[in-house]
Amino acid sequence: MDTIAPTSDTRLFSKMHVLVATFLGAPLAGSILMALNYKRSGRPRHGITALVIGLVSTIGLFVIAYQLPDSFPNLLIPCLSLAAVHLWYQKAQQAEFEAHINAGGQKSSLAPPIGTGVLCLAGIVGVMLVPELLAPGMEFGRKQMFNGGELYCADDITDQQAAALGNYLVEIGFFDGHPKSAQIRKEGDCYQFRIAMQSGWRNNILYIEAGVQMARNISDNVFFGDPVETHYCNEMLETLNTVAAYPRREATYDPSVIIDAPSRQPGVGRPARGNTQSQYIIYVVRSKDTLSSIAKRHGSSVSIIQRLNGIPDADKISVGMRLRIPRNTEQRSRD
Repeated sequence: MDTIAPTSDTRLFSKMHVLVATFLGAPLAGSILMALNYKRSGRPRHGITALVIGLVSTIGLFVIAYQLPDSFPNLLIPCLSLAAVHLWYQKAQQAEFEAHINAGGQKSSLAPPIGTGVLCLAGIVGVMLVPELLAPGMEFGRKQMFNGGELYCADDITDQQAAALGNYLVEIGFFDGHPKSAQIRKEGDCYQFRIAMQSGWRNNILYIEAGVQMARNISDNVFFGDPVETHYCNEMLETLNTVAAYPRREATYDPSVIIDAPSRQPGVGRPARGNTQSQYIIYVVRSKDTLSSIAKRHGSSVSIIQRLNGIPDADKISVGMRLRIPRNTEQRSRD
């Protein structure tokens, strides 16, 4: 075994130094100090090997930690990494360090290990945050917040649709002020409502039934009867199982709410779907319509129509736009 040549100006890192750096900055930080020990003892190739071992073991630890269930004790992984680095140093450098000190050599101060550990920690956190910062714009879609819930919208979802869905999810209590994540996207003519859930609940029969009802409600109340699927996903919003596919069905017109003529032309109101007891009708905006006139005609209010349809500016509606409008009491009584 090669030995460290003791010189008065050589400062080596002790086992305590290496463990402090490892505690702060993972095995990578500890391996940097061990690599410096090798370099100062004239063995730079051993130092490169130490750096590779530290980098690979740090990546491995984070990969393993990511795969472990939430119930796994959080402190166990850093304790195991400290124990592994302790054994590594004990076998690779402890004898040489003691020989160096006994021969009059010096050991480093505590500042470099602390600085190395902090810098490695900052680098690791930075690497972990980059995907988190870029994912909403690159993968999940644009993020909108509704009562503490995150709704990610793909590019094929309009701002009006996103606002209408978000407001509806608040209305039914899905977004209840607690952190939740969901995504809406469109594949072909079918909307996919994707919910991030813990693995233990995705196949629960109650949640499957709730997913069926959720697809039905979103189809009825947000997307004008277009087909909707409910997807239960992991934390990256990747589909694990599709629990509901609610297909398109032609809506039945209700003569009691027709404004001009029984056709799908601007100015015609109809139930959200074939259910004549629906709480909403679908109204297609015609020329010279305003939200105020539409609200008055249907016994509603401008603010309610704006909220249900995600319209930020009451003056900006266009001919052909479909609006979800609450059926008033008189209309319901005639049903």
